[in-house]
Amino acid sequence: MTARQTLGGLALPLVIGLLAFSGTAPAKEHWATYLNPRFGAAADYPADLFTVKDAPPENGDGQTFHTADGRAELAIYGSYNIDGERPEAYVSHNVNLSDVTYKKIGSDFYAVSGTPVRTSITSAATFRTVMC
Repeated sequence: MTARQTLGGLALPLVIGLLAFSGTAPAKEHWATYLNPRFGAAADYPADLFTVKDAPPENGDGQTFHTADGRAELAIYGSYNIDGERPEAYVSHNVNLSDVTYKKIGSDFYAVSGTPVRTSITSAATFRTVMC
């Protein structure tokens, strides 16, 4: 999965999570771009795989998509980093690492993935500082 973030100086993690997916990808991929105007963020996602779009939350934090069979979920959302945590601290406080098989933490991002029983999980976030 590819993701593109244009965050405009906001302090937020943009998290992409894939849960409970097992199967083959469609022969011809169609990608769409989710835009979040509240946080000025964008992420590309496989629209032919995640065909069901949940109602967005009233606060405009993000969007959740599902596969037609309900076996996989994709959540793309943002939030303000009100505690000013750097990625390493955020991961230690908010991400369950028990089933993680890949972890990369940089100065302004993190990415983790793993395969717990019957599921696959991917989580990534980009951190930016608010300029007032």
